[in-house]
Amino acid sequence: MLKIGTDCEAAASTALRLARHFLSTEPDDFRPDGYDGEIVYGGGESIVYCVASLWYNALECARIMGDMALENELAAAFSPFLGEKRRELAYVPHVDFAAAGTVPLEIAILRGDERALAIGLEFAEAQWAKPRPDDIPPRNPIPHEMRLDWWRMGYSPDTRLWIDDAYMITALQAQAYRATGDAKYIGRAADELLLYIGRLGRPDGLFNHQAEHGRMAWLRGCGWMAAALAIILRHLPTDDARRPALLSAFLKMVDAILARQHPDGLWGQVVDAPESWTESSGSAMFAYALHEGVRLGLIDAGRAMPAFQRAWAALLGRLDESGGLHGTCIGTGPSDDKAHYLARHRATGDPHGQAAMMWICRSMLE
Repeated sequence: MLKIGTDCEAAASTALRLARHFLSTEPDDFRPDGYDGEIVYGGGESIVYCVASLWYNALECARIMGDMALENELAAAFSPFLGEKRRELAYVPHVDFAAAGTVPLEIAILRGDERALAIGLEFAEAQWAKPRPDDIPPRNPIPHEMRLDWWRMGYSPDTRLWIDDAYMITALQAQAYRATGDAKYIGRAADELLLYIGRLGRPDGLFNHQAEHGRMAWLRGCGWMAAALAIILRHLPTDDARRPALLSAFLKMVDAILARQHPDGLWGQVVDAPESWTESSGSAMFAYALHEGVRLGLIDAGRAMPAFQRAWAALLGRLDESGGLHGTCIGTGPSDDKAHYLARHRATGDPHGQAAMMWICRSMLE
């Protein structure tokens, strides 16, 4: 077994392949060669959460690797969104699109770009602003009164109690914290995560997809939460009163992850259904959470690293020469029917999977 931190060469080469795959297409119209997903991410109108996550983590990897040429190329891809595509970077009160703010915040962190910082903070602040009656988005609308109720309780009006949001909200607010050092941002993320843990958490350590009609342990949904918990525990001060509850949820989830790994090294599309096909994006998210947990000293390496190494090897086996990851479930709405999840299309090069692989690379390189 490779010890943590010694596989940097493989992580660096994989990060470069993933970054080249990302740079081969447009961030607001993600269609790299070989992509066969059924959903067009962005459609030439916006940057959505999975592409944003891939992008900002690619920037982090480039900086860690000392590859200034790659960092410059990744940063230059953002330039149109400061100019002719600026309208595509307007805040939309929906977590799928609000997560785009993570990218300018990363550029501000790495490069001290004040214009990028202002845009990113605009997104982070808007996510907690008092909702207006006319700001309901066209997709998955949340009634104004419900948005207002969340805001009055101190939560984001974008709260939907879909498990995906645990990552999207955490990522944006954590980026704002990294960029400014202002504790209010990481505090917001911690409070939101505790809400989601309370409303979506299950006794077995896994999480339901959605609070009302999605009471299934969908793998990528659980992966979003595993990643969000790893992020919050990376940044939340050790003396914060919310930390013990967040750490407890993370450790309980790690137990569930380790207990349900399939023989091929990955995890099932419905985590607690042994007959499930093994899915790539959620498996990469679980692998990231295991590695990051070890790296942060939260979980025992002797227990978690064998599972991580099996997952990493299996995921590399699904990565083609162009950098596209095979076997990633396309975007999926919540359901109480297991068959709904098992019948979903398995795409190649879907940004959900590409992003999670980049997270692993970043954790391995740090």
